[in-house]
Amino acid sequence: RIYLHPSKTSTFIRHVVATFLGLYLALFCFGWYAIHFIIQSGISYYIMILAGPESMHRYCFIFALGYLTLCQISRVYIFDYGQYSADFSGPLMIITQKITSLAFEIHDGMTKKSDQLTPTQRHYAISRMPSLLEYLSYNCNFMGILAGPLCSYKDYVTFIEGRAYHLKHMEANGGDKKYEQAEPSPDVAVVQKLLVC
Repeated sequence: RIYLHPSKTSTFIRHVVATFLGLYLALFCFGWYAIHFIIQSGISYYIMILAGPESMHRYCFIFALGYLTLCQISRVYIFDYGQYSADFSGPLMIITQKITSLAFEIHDGMTKKSDQLTPTQRHYAISRMPSLLEYLSYNCNFMGILAGPLCSYKDYVTFIEGRAYHLKHMEANGGDKKYEQAEPSPDVAVVQKLLVC
């Protein structure tokens, strides 16, 4: 917040820091099992580029879920039978969700007309393919690599760019109204937690 605030730092630097910090935490917690995060994300990005927006959502879903299943089966029945090893399947599940939701959001944004989408789909639709750095930053950022939560790509980019917009309410006709919110201060929450201790 202090050193990498969006007003002082470019989005490129924020993406790089989020990616490398996330991969460092994954390597620290899971050892070389963290390579599975890079493999799954890399192959899925390659599938997105090759398949194109018309069918990327299907192929990415099949690959990501299949890779997660194979990793889980091999971890439990082949490599981990009766002994402890780091369970990397939790973060891999989150990355699988991120890959598939991003593929569907790109599919919605690039292949469908606005009137074919529900208000929620319209809000989350992405009209351009993210760069490799943006994609890895979204999948492997330090804020969600260990336990999640799953957030949409648009929400993540909004955070990286420093735009504090939140959905106020959805109208019945599908229009959404937004308002700008000031950046919250953590001071009150920190003081309350310290006083509880």
